[in-house]
Parts: sequence; structure tokens; C-alpha cells
Amino acid sequence: MRAPAWPMDLQVAEQGRWDWLLLGLVAALSLFGVVAVYSASIAYAHTQFGFEAHYLLRQVFYLGVGATCMAVLCHWPMESWRRLTPLLLGLAFVLLVLVLIPGIGHVANNAARWLSFGPIRFQPSEAAKLAWLMYLCLQIERCQADPKRAGERLFTALAVLVLMALLLLAEPDFGSVAVLGGVTWLLLLLGGVRLRALLGCALLGCVVLRQMVVSEDYRLARVQGFLDPFADPFGDGYQLVQSLIAFGRGGWSGTGLGASVQKLLYLPEAHTDFILAIVAEELGALSVLALIGLFTALTLRCLQIGHRCIQAGQTYAGLLASGVGLLVGMQAFLNMAVNMGSLPTKGLTLPLISYGGSSMVLTLIGLGLVLRADHERRAGRQAAGW
Repeated sequence: MRAPAWPMDLQVAEQGRWDWLLLGLVAALSLFGVVAVYSASIAYAHTQFGFEAHYLLRQVFYLGVGATCMAVLCHWPMESWRRLTPLLLGLAFVLLVLVLIPGIGHVANNAARWLSFGPIRFQPSEAAKLAWLMYLCLQIERCQADPKRAGERLFTALAVLVLMALLLLAEPDFGSVAVLGGVTWLLLLLGGVRLRALLGCALLGCVVLRQMVVSEDYRLARVQGFLDPFADPFGDGYQLVQSLIAFGRGGWSGTGLGASVQKLLYLPEAHTDFILAIVAEELGALSVLALIGLFTALTLRCLQIGHRCIQAGQTYAGLLASGVGLLVGMQAFLNMAVNMGSLPTKGLTLPLISYGGSSMVLTLIGLGLVLRADHERRAGRQAAGW
């Protein structure tokens, strides 16, 4: 009688090896983020709660939860994740709808992006990005297995993406839509879709994005504030001006850890979206270059793992590993560009660095999937399913 196939394939876990380079990069960024959140949030935490370590303790808690999920879930075979993909995508859509219902979704800064569970707030868009990535990888795998239905499957996938984008824009969350669009384009390119078709989609996407910007006054104001922030330094350009001041004060070596002036309630979102500006002020441009290097190494490592998995015949796992790397890398570099004034403000966190439970936990879960994909490739065989 055959023994049941459990979701956790312990035999593969014992035989294979983990990618310690990827784990080291994740640990370095996460621990650096804990220090950065504490330093950037001291003044705001004292003003709001009378306790300077409020955000530090919560960030450590989120990191612990994310690391635990990463450790547990990376033992689940990729085949299990593959089979659960449609269910996870459906759950993501349910959450995106719930957040828009008055009385259920939590509104902050004129945006309904969170669901509240007591003291914990969850951002469904973070889960939706990972669920969409898993679904797209599944569709690309099916297209490669059955080229005759490739057009039909890709059209279905893009229709799902449009529906998800409409729900995100209703929050509104323009930044997540931009990240999803960019990652989708790159993953389709890796999946073998013709460049000519993708260039046409990119052109169409640029036209749609332009119309979306000019159709909403707040988006247009952000673009105008980005183009000339000093024209209205106390209005639409205020946040970017304060961020640029932080970069200017930091120079190459910084003012010293804890010595930021901008975090003293001058720079809004100092411990979340604009935490890089505080890092630059306190630790200097060299620290920013180091972070860019770490995120670049993390992205390239995920792409390398994905390529090796695809070569080993594990198409879904390889695409997903590549997609997670692209997702983390693109969001990181978009956030950095916003902080430096190279792109308009989008409300995106810096993965593994910015304060926020949803971003931290979902990012670590995604990287756990990358570890699992590489683990199965190292073991030399596909893990058993349910």
C-alpha cells in the first residue's frame, strides 16, 4: 500500500541544499531594514504613541512572522503551489473587492488599501501581486506545452490583469498597477513571447497610462510636482523637496546614524515610502549605492535560479523564481527612483526595508518560493504533490 504524499516533502529537504547566497542577501536587507525603520520612526512614534520603539517592535514582529512563513512554506513542493494557483488568485480578487466596500476597507490618506484585523492591517494588493505572478507563470507554462492555444491563454491572462488593475486603481493604487504591468511585460519576454507583440503592448500601455494620469487631478498634480517640485515647495512638491534636502544633507558619508533632521516630522512617510531618503541623510550616498548593489544581486540571483530551473525542465518553478526576483527588483528600483526625484510619487514601499507587515511577509513568502524552486532543482527531481 502506497504511503500518502504530504505537502511537505521532508525527504527532498534532507537531500537537497539551500541557496545560502540568496538567504544571506535577504537577511542583510531585512536586518538593515529593522535598523532603518527604528531610526526613521523615532520622532513620529514618540509623537503618536509616546514610545519611540513602537514601529521597531512591530517591524521585528512582522519580520519574525515573514521568516517563519518563509521557513515553513518553502518546504511545500512546487507542484502543490502550482495546483493552488487558481484558488489563490480567486482569493486575491475577493480581498481586492472587500477592501473597496465601505465599512470593511480601512481608509488612510484618501486611499482604501487595507483590511483591519484588530491592531493588524493587511494590504490585499501585496497578496494580489504574488497571486497574479503565480497565475501568469502557470499560463506561460501551459502556452509552451500547447502552442496552438497560446494566443487564447495569453488573452485570458491579460483580461485577468486588466480586471485586477481596475480594482487596484479603484483604491487607488497606481504604483502597484505600474509594477504589475512592468513585471508582466518582462516575464512574457522571458517566456518566449515575440518582442514585436510586446513592443506593441508597451506602446499601448504607455498611451493608457498617460490617459490615466491626466484623467485624475491628484495624479496630474503629482507629475507636475515631480517636474518642478520647487515651484510649489509647500504644496504638491513638498514631499519630494524634503526628500531631496535629506539626500543633499547626507552627502557621501552621511550625518551619522540617528542624526537625521528630516525625520523630525519634516518628511512625510519617513519610515515607509521615503525611508531611503533618511538612510541617505544619515548614512550617505555610499549606503544607497550599497543597497542598490544588494537589490541588484538579489534580483540577479533569483533570475539565475529561475534560468537553472527552466533548464532542468521545471518551467513553472523557474518562471516563478524569475518573476519574484523581477517583482522585488522592480519595486525596489521604482521606490528608489521616487525618493531621488527621478519618478513621480507612487506610494510604493522599499521591499524588506520599509515599515509594513503586508509587504514584509508577502515578500518573504515569495522569496521562500524561490528557495523551494532552487531546492528541488538541487535535489535532482520534482517533489511529490498532494
